[in-house]
Amino acid sequence: MSDFEKFKQMDDEEIFKKTFIAPKNIRNLKEENFKRLGSKSRALGFISIIERQLGLNLDELRQKVEEYFGDRLDYQNAFEIHERVVEKKRLPIWQIMLVLLVGAGGYYWYNSTEQETVQNASPKEFFSSSSISSSISSSVSSVVTSSSAIAVTEANSSQVQSSEQEQETTTDQSASQEENLSVANEQNASSSISSEAILPKVTIIPKRKLWIGIIYLDNFKRKNYITSSPVELNTSRDQLIVTGHGKLQIDSDGEIEDFNSTKKMRFIYRAGVLEVIDRNTFKLHNRGKDW
Repeated sequence: MSDFEKFKQMDDEEIFKKTFIAPKNIRNLKEENFKRLGSKSRALGFISIIERQLGLNLDELRQKVEEYFGDRLDYQNAFEIHERVVEKKRLPIWQIMLVLLVGAGGYYWYNSTEQETVQNASPKEFFSSSSISSSISSSVSSVVTSSSAIAVTEANSSQVQSSEQEQETTTDQSASQEENLSVANEQNASSSISSEAILPKVTIIPKRKLWIGIIYLDNFKRKNYITSSPVELNTSRDQLIVTGHGKLQIDSDGEIEDFNSTKKMRFIYRAGVLEVIDRNTFKLHNRGKDW
């Protein structure tokens, strides 16, 4: 049996004692009558309190709420960054072979010319030290020149390859930075939309002049009013509310609820939900104090 089915079978009054959620709201959740809950934020707030206080997993019910209000946001793929694979470009083999063939051909032509010159020379000239030295020097120079040409060609090829890789890397980094910036902007926009959507508008409307005290639970600072005018709560902060003797109304996102008791009223606002609590619960959250 799922936790949602267990929740449906639980007694409304028992749930109320542990969560302080009004029985009518509990019934609306059980019957999936989300329209009567007024807004998506209130419905999800109730579900969070029930899960925390009763130790249940109501993901199934939460999904039904999301589908009903139809304003879900897809965060699953928000941070997926596609990496570009940079392929190393090498100098084509035919270019390397062409350079080697040109060098070898030049070397062969030069040697053939030198041999013809030697054959036509006199024996004296052939065996002279200067002739031998010149021939050897020319041969060495030719080999060095051919090797240098090959080395320069390979160096230029390596520089071109390195330049192309650097350009591609720079392009990839720029694209990655632009994509990350776009994702960050989308995240900020989504967070802003989500924050605005989850905060309800709650207003206390006195039916006559009434004392209203508010204690913020993040720092326990207090403020109070004596007024007959409506007081709008700062719903971005969890808080305790206590009123003096007098009748009032609560307007929560356009849903108005009357409180006709002339006794003191105590409320707690947390997780986007405003609930009536008793004195003991109030003191428990207010570090043992009535006010």
